[in-house]
Amino acid sequence: MALAIHRRAMPRWLAEPDITLAQLMSQAAAELRDVVAPPASTIG
Repeated sequence: MALAIHRRAMPRWLAEPDITLAQLMSQAAAELRDVVAPPASTIG
């Protein structure tokens, strides 16, 4: 998981020097969580 986060964050960090690496890692982690997390059930 850490490698996947790193691979998503590093290119953005190089392209957006004003954002911190920690912010990009956080964003990448959230995106990956959305991808791998099962969708919320809307059936109640």
